[in-house]
Amino acid sequence: RVRGYIIDLRSMRGGLLFSGETFLGFFLPRSTPFLYSETDTRTPATTYNTNPYIEQIRGPVVVLTNRFTSSLGEVIALVLQEHGRGIIVGERTVGYGTIVNTEPIDASTTISIPTSIYYGIRGRRIEGVGVEPDILVEETSYAARYAPNQEDAILTAGISVLEQSIKTERTEK
Repeated sequence: RVRGYIIDLRSMRGGLLFSGETFLGFFLPRSTPFLYSETDTRTPATTYNTNPYIEQIRGPVVVLTNRFTSSLGEVIALVLQEHGRGIIVGERTVGYGTIVNTEPIDASTTISIPTSIYYGIRGRRIEGVGVEPDILVEETSYAARYAPNQEDAILTAGISVLEQSIKTERTEK
């Protein structure tokens, strides 16, 4: 039986919001509003909801972030944090909460145009701010995650937080 989850969003630099809606559906109740975007004051905000067909899974969640986590990684971290569904461990994220539309100019050239800014459902802005972790742990070495004999400080802290959350959950039952 799975007792908890670690979601490693370190260095996640993008993704489709549709994927985020689906992914977040596993951790939040069905059809939960989790994000909105604003274009300008003349256009109504767009609200995004979790997938209505996915069954929510139970158990504590720890989310790992670093200074390279951006875009959809930031959205996932912010949403889980705002809903009290995940403890963020690691570093503050990039702060790139902008919707960008990419249009082709010709066969080999495209232009990317920022069109909207993401906000958490409670109004927290990602753009230019990032997501502040609940537990700050600096990444000692980017290579540590891939070198077998070096300690990965963020992962080690995340495992410790998850173990404590599992113990706390058991005590409360």
